[in-house]
Amino acid sequence: MPDTDREGIEEVFVIKTEEIDFFGALVREKGGKSAVSGRVWFRGGTRWYFASRGGERGDLRERLAGLSENVASLYGTHVFCLKFSRTMDYRGFIRRLREAKQAMARA
Repeated sequence: MPDTDREGIEEVFVIKTEEIDFFGALVREKGGKSAVSGRVWFRGGTRWYFASRGGERGDLRERLAGLSENVASLYGTHVFCLKFSRTMDYRGFIRRLREAKQAMARA
């Protein structure tokens, strides 16, 4: 299957401080459309989730990047952005995240 047809995560945007834990992902859906999915957890326990309908990748990426930059600026920090060279399935992404967290705990 050509990579342009693969479903999965293409790019992630992360902001983490003592006050906020923000995660947004640009994902490729069936049919080649892109979408955004994410969540925000606040220190007080409030959790917000957000998502977009399928649309054009460039527009959605620009909107997610702008949102991320504004949130980071509000909390006086920076955005960590990671763009994958290939789409990554959700389970594979979570597995790699857990492995990295375990490796950091051992270090």
